[in-house]
Amino acid sequence: MCRRSWNRMSCRPAAFRMGLNTWKWKWLRRSGPPVELQNTQGTCPNPAIKDYDEVIRLEPTKAKAYYNRGIAWDQRGDLNRAIKDYDETIRLDAPNREALNNRGKAWAKKGDLDRAIKDLDEAVRLDGKFAMAYYNRGCTWERKGDLDRAIRDYDEAIRVNPNYAEAYYNRGVVWEKKGQRERAKKDFDEAIRLNPKLK
Repeated sequence: MCRRSWNRMSCRPAAFRMGLNTWKWKWLRRSGPPVELQNTQGTCPNPAIKDYDEVIRLEPTKAKAYYNRGIAWDQRGDLNRAIKDYDETIRLDAPNREALNNRGKAWAKKGDLDRAIKDLDEAVRLDGKFAMAYYNRGCTWERKGDLDRAIRDYDEAIRVNPNYAEAYYNRGVVWEKKGQRERAKKDFDEAIRLNPKLK
């Protein structure tokens, strides 16, 4: 079981494909297993910033180019530039639940948890079936120490997506923190059943 600080992030992008696939950033906490704050709609494994720069130069109102460049900056760890590009995406293409989710995740990584919650609130307001935003907000509430709200958001993520293994896993961590070991075990078992790599 990993026991590193939240401040020591292990950033490992995964599942890059064209289209609607997702990629994840691994976060490590002081206690318990990894928390993953998740980005939506990554497009390629090594996005070329200069290519997006050129698209934006040619089409300065193309929101998707700002969005993809934001993901690229995020991948490189430049959160300020990522947030700036998500800002521009939202300005050009509001409302944009994916950009709000990703900007919320970036704020959380910077430690600005209140701004993260605000963006994730708006993402789930726009789409009550956005499981990833519930999940990311649950991670953020957990980091703030509000375990009851974290559980409610993991509950919602699971309601929307009953196969959301990471949500079961993280809810199990919260139950364990609350001393509810039977509930924790049940969630861990379900998480591992859905995704054996979480062992």
